[in-house]
Amino acid sequence: MRCGKFQRGAGTDPAPKRCEKADLIYAAADLLTNFGLSWGDFWGVPLSTLAWSTGTSMTAAAALAGKRILVVEDESMIRVLLEGMLEELGYTMAAEAGELDEAMTLARQGEFDAAILDVNLHGEPITPVVDILVERGLPFVFSTGYDLRGVPEIYRAKPTLQKPFKIDALAQALAVVAKPGRA
Repeated sequence: MRCGKFQRGAGTDPAPKRCEKADLIYAAADLLTNFGLSWGDFWGVPLSTLAWSTGTSMTAAAALAGKRILVVEDESMIRVLLEGMLEELGYTMAAEAGELDEAMTLARQGEFDAAILDVNLHGEPITPVVDILVERGLPFVFSTGYDLRGVPEIYRAKPTLQKPFKIDALAQALAVVAKPGRA
């Protein structure tokens, strides 16, 4: 039974069914199918490759484990996927933003330990958010569906995740920014 806003649990249980991340992922895959697309057409990888796993990647990111992460991403489905990956790695998604103004406010006032930044929010570059994080001395990782040309030139040495990415790549990128002296 798929989760839904108004669906109830099985039998006479009046409590709403809890919506799991896997339900949301498969609901998105179903929606793409309705438009004649496959998950692979949309993301460039089969849905099965997005399965989250644990292992050595968790120890690679141990320096940030339990830390709070700001996620700035304009695609809500990617934010859902990132939240699941972060939880799997032992992080907490402290806040999320899909718009530049909201991201700038969170970058200035939010309480978090590191950030994952989509380089392009609805056609706007992420540079103003990056400048705030640099000023605050907070580490960050870029995320992009493009090549490095989307990353501001002065920050191209920063860890960059190429979409679509797997949990191991996320763990490695976060481990790099967790090193002492990195921001």
